[in-house]
Formats: sequence, C-alpha cells, structure tokens
Amino acid sequence: PGTCPYVGDPDERDYFRGTSAHNTIRIDKQDQAIPSGPFRWLEKPDTNVERFSTSPDEDSAVGVCRYRGFTHRRRIRFRKPDLFDIVDEIQGPPGEHLIEQFWHMQAAPVETTRGTWRIGNAAELIVNGGEMEQSWRSRSLGSKEPSSRICIRQRSTLPVELHAQVRILLK
Repeated sequence: PGTCPYVGDPDERDYFRGTSAHNTIRIDKQDQAIPSGPFRWLEKPDTNVERFSTSPDEDSAVGVCRYRGFTHRRRIRFRKPDLFDIVDEIQGPPGEHLIEQFWHMQAAPVETTRGTWRIGNAAELIVNGGEMEQSWRSRSLGSKEPSSRICIRQRSTLPVELHAQVRILLK
C-alpha cells in the first residue's frame, strides 16, 4: 500500500506497515511483526524461501513465515501465461483461531459471482467468499487515499489451508 508517513501519526505509520495492509495472512488480529518506534522492530518474523523453480510452462515458489508459534507457508504456482494458484497453509497452537487473508486492489473490484472478483480489465481474483472493505494506499511519501481490499475471514482450528487464484485477463 506504500509508506504514507515515516513520522507523525504513529497509528497511521503502524497501519501502513502492519499485516492487514499487505497481501498476506493475519492470525487472531495480530501483526506478523511488532514495531518499536517509527523505524525499528521489537519482534520480526522468521522468513525464508523454501523452494523456487521455473520452466517454460510453469513457475513455482514456496515461502515460509514463522511468528508467535504460527507457521504460514505460501505456495504460488504460475501456470503460464495467465493463472496464479496460491495456497496459504497455516499451522500453530491448538484451539480456534481467526484467520484473515487480505487482497489489496489498485482498482475497486466487482464481484461477478460469489467469490470471483473482477479487477478492472486486468485480472480476476477467485477466492472462497470474501468481502470488499475500504482500505488505504499511499502512492508517494506523505500521501494517503482510499482503496479497496478483499478480506476472507475464517474461524478454524489448525492446520488450515486457504486457496486463491489470480487470472490475468489477456487481450
């Protein structure tokens, strides 16, 4: 979404670097990292790329983010020339957890059928449900403007998987 302010309103700064402002997973409404002032982190997640491969027909990558006892593994497969398959796998402590999956859009999405969101003339996001919400983006330092995001919320015991597809609309 951009940076908006580096200094000034600390809540606004924390929003723009918080988990819900990115295309990722948030668990129990807790950010993946804990800020400490405008430029430091008190606690950061452990992240790494487990695998990456490429071929003429397909590219794939697996990344892992570990924090607060949770493991979020994202598998992305690009089936050339136009389809991304994304699987978020969450593991962690026992009990029920609130899992949120965020998808930020430059253009306001339009739900064409339940769970299929058209993003301008460029792409479609296909997810299990989801609701459009107002969000924020910053095109340059100090700027802030409304934008849209799709959020999928699910209460579940772990492990759990969330699936999404992004289809590029070729001309």
